[in-house]
Amino acid sequence: KTNGGQAFVKWREYLVSGAGAETATETEDGEAALVRQRGAYYLAGQPNAALARDIVRVLLSAAGLPALDLPQDIRIRDNGALRYVFNYGPQAVSIAAIARGAELLLGDAMLAPCGAAVFKRASAN
Repeated sequence: KTNGGQAFVKWREYLVSGAGAETATETEDGEAALVRQRGAYYLAGQPNAALARDIVRVLLSAAGLPALDLPQDIRIRDNGALRYVFNYGPQAVSIAAIARGAELLLGDAMLAPCGAAVFKRASAN
């Protein structure tokens, strides 16, 4: 397990880091879970969902990209100032937090199953 309850499942490696490699994330027992050297990262096992989310956040942050916490069946696609939101699930889902008051051009803030919405973002970061 890593700090915070995330864990490796099925397999885990014990790494011996070479010169210049840094430990980005450690396990509870102090072993390297994620190491980096220059722009390359290596993960020492198969992550559970919680660890995978945290690793993706580390990698997005290193790349200077924001992370979005989306409901399970919601997917987004940005095209310039427009954000397209799709609900692939069987239940209606509120997308108000994703839109954050932006101008809704198509659809509703409560996105129906198999529904789509489009809104204009304030900035196209």
